Amino acid sequence: MQILCKHKDFYDYKCYEFSRDTFPTFDRRKCNKLDQSQLTEWVIDLNYRKGFFNYYNNIKQKYNIIHGSRDFTFCLEAGTDKYIFAAFDFSQKEKVPNSQLFEYDCSVKLIKTIKNTKKILPAVMTLFRIKLKYSRKYKNQSDNTPSGDEYEYQGDASYFGNKNESDIIELPVLSETKLAGLLDPHEIYISLDSYLRSLHNEVNQESEGLTDEEKAVNKGFDKRESFRNIHPRN
Repeated sequence: MQILCKHKDFYDYKCYEFSRDTFPTFDRRKCNKLDQSQLTEWVIDLNYRKGFFNYYNNIKQKYNIIHGSRDFTFCLEAGTDKYIFAAFDFSQKEKVPNSQLFEYDCSVKLIKTIKNTKKILPAVMTLFRIKLKYSRKYKNQSDNTPSGDEYEYQGDASYFGNKNESDIIELPVLSETKLAGLLDPHEIYISLDSYLRSLHNEVNQESEGLTDEEKAVNKGFDKRESFRNIHPRN
């Protein structure tokens, strides 16, 4: 597989380990390069949660909750494989003292991997927010410190966002985020490579047994305008 992108991601080196073949091609030139602060800001969706950290820190201090008031779940779709993550333990600090510039951080854990499933979103690789049923167990009624986390799944990971552009990040480059340390670069590479090859095979299968004129029509050409001389004149 060949990757077209000026930014390197954590799985790119696999292209040289497997083969220097330029097929298939993963065009990642319109990528979104993320660092951990940007990823955390997206997970929290700070555009809509202006008072999040004040609320979060007050709740954590009041109830001594290790993982914060709630967890945020999101999914990485790489080819047809999906990786579901939970983010927690959020923090912010000023980049410059007495300024309004902050950098953000959070802990992230991989809570489920779903292999070879139906594609949800069109981009080859996508981050998107999801909602999972979530429950927290407590040691006893008087102790609000959670003893464990449980996530309930209903089938495949689906897209439950608000269908806003901010809910989706297409073609993310994750080498500077904590996700890179949780994902197997070999698995990511194989999934992307296999998915791109399957797209090529589908195109070839659709073209079998068709005439040149039918293939052109399937590609969106108007035979009356673009192919006036297909049939010989009498």
